[in-house]
Amino acid sequence: YLAAGMEQLPQRLRKRLLKIANGLSRPGPRTLSRLRSPWLGWGAAVAASMLLMASLMEWTDLPSLEDVQSAPDSLSVAWATTGDPAGAFASGSVFWSDQLDAGFLTFDGLPANAPDENQYQLWIFDASRPAEYPVDGGVFDSPGAAFQVPIDPKLDVDNATLFAITLERPGGVVVSTRERLLLTAAP
Repeated sequence: YLAAGMEQLPQRLRKRLLKIANGLSRPGPRTLSRLRSPWLGWGAAVAASMLLMASLMEWTDLPSLEDVQSAPDSLSVAWATTGDPAGAFASGSVFWSDQLDAGFLTFDGLPANAPDENQYQLWIFDASRPAEYPVDGGVFDSPGAAFQVPIDPKLDVDNATLFAITLERPGGVVVSTRERLLLTAAP
């Protein structure tokens, strides 16, 4: 159950929680001798809870669009259509920072989708990864009007070279066939 829930969390929070869990699962020799104390277990549980709460508070304080735009390596790139009818009248931009490993998408004119039939999915091509396996940037739905979406990369991105939007089955896919490639943005 915990592993399934971890996949839904942003990358930064996942890393922090795994670091905490690894630290708790590897007690040193001094800690092992003290584990017999019933108070130590309660103390460890309270400390872990406090660390988790602090991590969650940081999670809610993810970079804003303004943070991304003011980052030293910030980039802003307009969407280009690909000929797919679903993206023919869409416009907007990608705002991204490799340093923050965060960004936002803006759209206007992207048709509303039926989430039980299909969803839009962002792909981030990274110069440090094979082009066949871009980083999943998250799935989202369109209301059919102007909107913005925070980017939720499933892996760290070192050097973004292309952003692409595909239309996929509900929940997205691990590897896209790119049959329905709607928009691209290249820095």
